Amino acid sequence: MKGLYLLNNHIYFDPVCGQLSSSPCFSSKVALSKPASHCLKLLISKQGEICCYPYLSNQIWGERGKWMSNNTIHQHIYQLRHRLKKAGIERELIITVPRKGFQLCPNVAVLPVDLFNHEAASDIASSSEQRILSGVTLSSWILYTLIIMNVMLTLILVAMIIG
Repeated sequence: MKGLYLLNNHIYFDPVCGQLSSSPCFSSKVALSKPASHCLKLLISKQGEICCYPYLSNQIWGERGKWMSNNTIHQHIYQLRHRLKKAGIERELIITVPRKGFQLCPNVAVLPVDLFNHEAASDIASSSEQRILSGVTLSSWILYTLIIMNVMLTLILVAMIIG
């Protein structure tokens, strides 16, 4: 998956699928509309710079963007802000620049994620978890075996005393 971003070291953004998630495997996800996802991708690409209304309209809707009102962009930015909060980002990431457009807050950490390395780290973590779980299972099996052997020896001793 190319083009995955980590926002504020907390939320992953997949611009291809238009999803936000707190985990890199997107087990819990918040869906974005295509225009909202495209807005976020554009804001990330121009981080700290103002994305003017005509630029956003043209990039999102192409030639049809000429007929899109600024209010339409505001609606998608509103939805994007709402979805970011739902995904777990509490502070405001998108700044409204009156009569000009929007920009991503300059002090927001946006990191492209190398998914290959991230998946390798996840695989290592899951194999460690499996080893721990198999260790718990093995120790439980040994404990149960010792208890059963103890009960059997007790029964044998009781039978020898009575018999």
